[in-house]
Order: sequence, then C-alpha cells, then structure tokens
Amino acid sequence: KNIVHIEDLSNNTINAFISIEDKTFFKHKGLNYKRICKAMYNNIKSHSFKEGASTISQQLIKNTHLSNEKTIKRKIKEMLLTKKLEKELSKKDILESYLNIIYFGENAYGIENASQTYFGKSAKELDLSESATLAGVIKSPRNYSPIYNKENCLKRRNLVLSEMLKDKKITPAQYDDAINSEINIVDKKSEKNINNVYIKSVINEAKDILNLSEKDLRIKGVKIYTYLDNDVQENLYSIANNINNYHVNKYGNINDSLLILKDNKQHSIIGLYGKSEYDLSNFLRQPGSAIKPILVYAPALEKGLINPKTEILDEPINYDGYSPNNVGGVYHGYVSIEKSICDSLNIPAVKVLDYVGINNGKNMAKQAGIKFSDNDNGLAIALGGFTNGTTLKELTDSYIPFINDGKFTASKFIRKIIDKDGKTIYEHMPQSTQIMGDDTAYLMTDMLKEACKSGTSRKLSGLPYDVAGKTGTVAIKGTNNNTDAYSIAYTTEHTMGVWIGNYSNQPEYVLEGKNNGGTYATSMIKQEFENLYSDHSPKDFQMPNSVEEIDIDLKEYSDNHKIMVASTNCPDRYKIKIKVAKRYNNFEKSQLFENLTIDNFDIKVENDNSKITFNAKDYLKYDIVRIDDNKSKVIKSVSNKDGLITYYDTSIPKNKKVKYYVKISTIDDKVNAVSDTIEVYNKYESKYEKLSKTQDNLSWIFG
Repeated sequence: KNIVHIEDLSNNTINAFISIEDKTFFKHKGLNYKRICKAMYNNIKSHSFKEGASTISQQLIKNTHLSNEKTIKRKIKEMLLTKKLEKELSKKDILESYLNIIYFGENAYGIENASQTYFGKSAKELDLSESATLAGVIKSPRNYSPIYNKENCLKRRNLVLSEMLKDKKITPAQYDDAINSEINIVDKKSEKNINNVYIKSVINEAKDILNLSEKDLRIKGVKIYTYLDNDVQENLYSIANNINNYHVNKYGNINDSLLILKDNKQHSIIGLYGKSEYDLSNFLRQPGSAIKPILVYAPALEKGLINPKTEILDEPINYDGYSPNNVGGVYHGYVSIEKSICDSLNIPAVKVLDYVGINNGKNMAKQAGIKFSDNDNGLAIALGGFTNGTTLKELTDSYIPFINDGKFTASKFIRKIIDKDGKTIYEHMPQSTQIMGDDTAYLMTDMLKEACKSGTSRKLSGLPYDVAGKTGTVAIKGTNNNTDAYSIAYTTEHTMGVWIGNYSNQPEYVLEGKNNGGTYATSMIKQEFENLYSDHSPKDFQMPNSVEEIDIDLKEYSDNHKIMVASTNCPDRYKIKIKVAKRYNNFEKSQLFENLTIDNFDIKVENDNSKITFNAKDYLKYDIVRIDDNKSKVIKSVSNKDGLITYYDTSIPKNKKVKYYVKISTIDDKVNAVSDTIEVYNKYESKYEKLSKTQDNLSWIFG
C-alpha cells in the first residue's frame, strides 16, 4: 500500500476533493445536517435512496467499517460512528486516511496508487487538472474513468474545477488554463497496467479464502504474497500488445485477449495478463472445442469405451432435433478418436458423449473444476455449448490432470497471507484429487501431443520438445465469423491458456474466419514457450506402467474398423502399434493370417483355353500352378489385388490332361497354403484331385 501524507499534497489537490465532496469539511463536526435534510426530501420524493449526503468523515467510516447497503439502520450506525471519529481524530488525520483508502478504479486504492496508475507520477506532483480529474473519478470510478469513459471524465473534471472556482480556491486564470487542458493518461507501461488483471484475480481469491469482502481485506491490513513472476508477466504483456499477434477485421479492429500461465509443479499461476477495456479477471465465455478433452474423451477413456485408435463414423446426425456440423459442413467417414481430436471434429465428439453419457462426462469435468448451469443437460455441451460458460482459468485448470497422472489440483494466485500482526493466516498447500487413471491421463496427453504435431495446434509443431494442446473456436451460426478463440497447451513444466475474443459482442469487433483457436491464439503460446525455454527444454512426457504398446491387425482395422490383436503370422507390413490401457487390453485376436483359404476357385475350358477364376484378397499372394507331365510351373502370380481374378491359360495341349492349383501365401511368405487341384481335359471334362500334404513343403491343405 502506497501511503501519502497530507502535508506532501498540494493545496489544489486537497481543495479539489473538498470542493466536490464536502465543502464544509473543516467546519462541520462530521455531519452536514443541511445536506442530510435535502437528501432525505429528495429521496422521499423519489421513493429511493439514490441521493446521498455523506461527508468525507462519513465516507471514511463507510469504507472502513460498514457495508455498502442503503438502509436506514446502516445510515444511523454510520452517523454514530462518524461522530465518534470526529472526537478522536483531527480533520487532518481524517482527510489523510480518506485520501489513502478511497477507491479510484483500475484496482487503485488511495490517491498515490491512483496517481501512479493514471498519470505515472507521485500524488505530490499532480497539477490542477490532474487533481480535479482524480477528485471527479471517485463518485463512480467506472462511469468517470479517464481510460474507458473519457468524455464523462472530462465533464466531471470540469465540474470539479467549476466548484473550485466558485469556492475561490483557484483564480479565473487557473480555471481557464486547466479547463482547456487535455487529460493525458500515462501511456507508458506501468507495473499497475501490467498487473491489473492479476491483482484483481488475487483479490477475488483472497476474498474466497478468508471469506471477507474486499473492503474488509483492506480494513484488516493483510499482506498477500503471490506467485507472480515479473519476467513472465513482462513477456505476456509484450505478446498481448504486439499488433502482429492479432487479425485486423474488415472494420479495422482487433480483439480482446487474455493470457494465463501456470507452473505445473507448484500448481500456481505465475502470469496473467489481459488486453481489454473490460474487466477480464473473472468473466465467463463458452469454451468451444477446448472443453472436449475433459468432458468427452477422458471420461470415455476412463470407462474403457474408447482408445486413441477407436474409429467413429463421422456422418450427419440428428439427436431429437440437435444436428451439429463439422467446420465447413464436411464429413469424413470413419475416423479415429485421435484424428477427431487433432482436427477438432464435432460429430465424433457428440457421439462419444452420447455413448459415455452426459452425466458421466459432466461428473469428471466437475471434478476438474468446470462449473455447469442447471440447464447444461444437452449434447451441445460436448462442443462447449454452455448456458453461462467458463473462465479461462477454470478451462486451463481442467488440463492439469493430464500432466498430473490423473490428479486434479486447482492452481492458485496466492502463496500466503499474513495479518497485520505478522501471523500467517493462509498458506497454499496444494490438494490433489485422483479423478482419472494415469493411463487415461497419458493417452489423452499422447493424443493432444499429436494435435500439436499435425492438428489444429500445429503452429506448435516446430518446438523441439513435447507439447500437448487443444484449440477451441466459438462460431457464429450461419456465418464464417467467430466470437471466441482458445488455445490451451502444456509441457511437463507449464500449462498456458489464451483467449482471443469479442467481449462486447459488438458486430464491429467480430472475429473473422481466419481468427480461430489454431491461428493467433496458438501463435501467442508458441512465443511464450520459446521465451520460457530459451535456455533449456522441458522433459518429455513419460508413459506410465499402466499403458502398453500392442500390435494390431491393420487389415481388420482399415477394412472393418475393428481393433484386433495381430496374430503371430501377421506380416509386419500389416501390423501397427497402438498404445492402450493395460486394464482394458482385452481385444480379440485376428484370424486373417491364421487360416489361409481361397474362395470360388474354378476352371473351365473355353476355346482350347483354361479360364481360371477365384476371389483374391489384397493382403495375400497367389501363385497359379500348372502340373503338366508331372512337372509343376507357376504360370501366373497375383498380389495386391482384391476381388474376382480371371486368368486364361492359352497354352494347354489338346487331348491331354492338365492339373491346376493355387498356392496362397502371406506377403512375406511366412505362411503358405494350397487350394484343391483341378484337372481339365480338352474342353469337356474336369476332374478333382486332392494335392498331398507333402508337396512343395506346404503347411496344410484347404478345400
């Protein structure tokens, strides 16, 4: 807290507050009865308490001892305490306390903080115009803000100057000079400007921790120690204020942004910066697809309903009138869960949430800190369609279990709080709750890692260490425009979230199509990670013992969309490795390469030619063998073909018996089998003869 002594302030500064707030301050004994009577008369006429008559002494009591409720009981208590105050303190002490505690907006309490925030100088250096500006602000810091409502602020400042002139506290010349001057707000990067959203968030957290109002926090004089890293905050500020990190829309406008960075080990928030004229400390927005990992896919993984390679049919759907689309209205047929996450497809997400159950999905998300409205009971929540929305902090926190072996630990701004006597009354001791298995956490991370390599977060692909992440975009239905864009990404050391959006929802600040989660928001994360890890690289993600790699049959997977364990005889080219949770490794074994057969093998003599037909499978090789005079010869080899094969042997002799069979083998010749033998004679006759098991060292015979 920056304290200023009354004797260090100029007469103009003191008189500005006296003239606009309490002209008879140095004459009355705490109460201005004339003003009280007038206010009571006006309030009775209006049937409200909208007009006040508080003196500076009363305002000091209200801001240090009482709530802001407007009741007769509270007002009487205020008057009694004010009378007591006037007996115990001098006017000088009362005015000094008042000026050091009053709120000026922008998280600035006290005139010294306000002077630094708005003008970048000490309160003792304020000129007449600046003094009048600050005196005018306190009536309604938001409405008369020199930052957000400059026109109102100017009118209010001029009113203060006019009152000072009436009170003969300034000369006409001083008045003319001041009223014609501009209000020049500091444009340099001040600590207050950089940390504004962080400080507001700290105060909100302290209020929750101690169950106190903001006013009570000030009254009790607690000291709050935070996890803020100034170097991180400086870099977030630079990134957020770089015009190249924004898309300028057709109206010539850029959007609001909020950036948050967390330390995964301490479960602390080491940086938070917002670029906006609005309060971004605790606002709610729909999270878009960034909610899918914790709400949709992690619950399904945890129940063993899916694994990264499970395929879902991406197709038009309709659930009782709810018909979501993918971006661009494109459908992709069968796609894996991993691919669905990488490309942020909507249909698979809705199907999986329907499969796992809305309540099951919500239960896990709730355990990860996500809040839902009572109305959030439809499948639209799979795509971030919340009634109220979520905060960026909550959304970013929901990714913590994926890097924390399935345990959720809420991140905090505050390290500790000490009371005015030096006693520690709060210290952050992270508490973890296991909300999913470490197998689920790792498999989710592995898919999100792929999203950073080839998916919507691929702007992070060039980073030379493991990064996992997901994007989210909230689109305006029926247009190519958006309202919100998210990117969340994490390493083993840090987790970062970025929101870029149209806070006001005014059409001229719309996000155009190219301004989505995968573009500018993800680019901001890349810049921060490059700065964080300029002198080292974070460790890679480690696969836990609860996860294993298995070989599956690629043909069953690609042709039939089944995950089946590859058999011993499966050629390497038809095996792919996938990662699965050991507890759910109960997949059936493929039989494709265990029993080699040939379908519809037949031979007919047509025009002195042997017409040989059979059905082939593209993952097997077929050698057509002719036996002539007890000599075997391969007359045709077929591979990589699927379906009906027709081959004509044009060299069969007349009036002579010829036999044929087909040798079937895997691509790597690891397994072999043969068909029945078919004998043909001229063009009228065919006989069948079984081939012996010993011929050509073949393994077995199939008929």
